[in-house]
Amino acid sequence: MNSEALLWGVAITAIVVANIVLVALAVIVHRRWQAAFTQAKDSASEGAALLAELRALAATQTALQAELQKSHTETLAATEALRLDVRALSAALGVFGQRLGRIEEDLERRAEAAQPVGVRTELERKSIEFATRLASRGASADELVELCGLSRGEAELLMRVHAKPGAKQEGAGR
Repeated sequence: MNSEALLWGVAITAIVVANIVLVALAVIVHRRWQAAFTQAKDSASEGAALLAELRALAATQTALQAELQKSHTETLAATEALRLDVRALSAALGVFGQRLGRIEEDLERRAEAAQPVGVRTELERKSIEFATRLASRGASADELVELCGLSRGEAELLMRVHAKPGAKQEGAGR
């Protein structure tokens, strides 16, 4: 939008400058004509030459205005073509962003699927070791869930495997 305003400004400035030049030329021609008329009223040939000069200036002005109009029309067409290109690029970038998002999601799923089952982080391994020691010392399944962050099923399994024989297993059979 800024370039369009700039182009309009240039076109208007060019028209104004052309009109100023033409007015100045017309004034010069008029003064010459006046001087020639006062010096030699009967010199018809000089008047005809000045008239021809004015006609040439008028034709030049008309041609210049037509050229400026043509340039303005071409500028508008180029601006519209650029707008369409920008819209197309914007749409393509949107599609590209969506595809990139899907690729990232797919890579995350593949990375999760590629991690072997049973592989635990160091923190998870230590938590299970601690829960195993607590279970062997008689801690309840509720305590294992609360203190070690285990699921109820994990706590009950540790209780069955590591609890001392005869120890009371809370939550068993749930």
